[in-house]
This record gives sequence, structure tokens and C-alpha cells, in this order.
Amino acid sequence: MTTRSGKSSLTRMRGYTLLELLVSLSLLVGIVLVAVSWVSVTVRHQQDSSSSVSWYRSANMLFAQIEMDLFQRDVLANARQDPPSRVCVIDDALHIRTLDQRENIQVQYLFDAGDGYVRRVLSRQVSHEAAMLGEVASFKADVHVFDTASSYRKLTLEIISSSGEKLTRAYAFQDDGGPHE
Repeated sequence: MTTRSGKSSLTRMRGYTLLELLVSLSLLVGIVLVAVSWVSVTVRHQQDSSSSVSWYRSANMLFAQIEMDLFQRDVLANARQDPPSRVCVIDDALHIRTLDQRENIQVQYLFDAGDGYVRRVLSRQVSHEAAMLGEVASFKADVHVFDTASSYRKLTLEIISSSGEKLTRAYAFQDDGGPHE
């Protein structure tokens, strides 16, 4: 087939030049790089928030266990054994006299700064139980007396994770009974 100018229609069909192909390919590579970096940032943020939620859940489980230990009633015949208080802090460890399977026990919540774990240790056990919470930078327990005439005390617990999350609980309790929120 020929046209009026005398050239064939096949020669008039023009393809893309090398420069046009390189420009379009570089635009495509740029779009793919942006998409990949966006996906990787999104996945990293999702993993960080999932880790944070998991740590908060575990910390709340630790507080729930401490609360269960606090709510157990003391039935010792002599409620003023050594240590004289039902709840005390000795050498940065929380000590609670409580009941476990109808047996009076001493529970300790120990923080090991070296490995970043909080452990619950029962007085009748020789070895440590498994860690209740990891990735801990700080575990603080303070017992305050409201006034010297009262048997009410306030227990304040604070846990800070290695990534900076902070969780705090406070309980008011009588020295001879369970806590009062």
C-alpha cells in the first residue's frame, strides 16, 4: 500500500525511541522503589505496635497475678510473724504473704536488671519460676503508710519496658487483710 506521498504505510509506523523507553523504565523503577519502601515502613510499624501491645498485655497479666496474691486472705494464727507486714519491699523485691492451695506462702516478685525479667518466686520452691515479663528496664514497688494510727497501706507498682512504655498500678490495703481499690 502506498500513500499520496509515495511512501509505504509500513515505514510510517514509528516505534519508541531508546530514550523514551529509558525514561519510562526509570519512572517505573522509581514507582516500584517508593511502593517497596512504603510497604517495608508499614510492616515495621505494625511489628512495633504488635510488640508494644504484647508487652502491655503481659504486663497487665503480671499485675493481675500480683493482685490475686494481694486479694488472698491471710489466715496465719500469728499474723505478726517476721516480716511483720503482709506486703513489704526488701532489697527492691516485692514480698507478699498470701495463700496458695490453702497453704501460707511468701511470694517474691524479683527484677533482674541483667536479663530484664520480672520473676515470681514462691517461698517453698527452690528454683526460680519462669519469667513472668521480659524486656523490662525498671520494676519499682513502694509501700507507703497512710498514717501511723491506721493499718492502711498503699502499694504502688511501676514497670517500664526497655522501649520506654510505662505501666503503673496502686492499691490501698489493710495490713491484716486484702487490698481496697
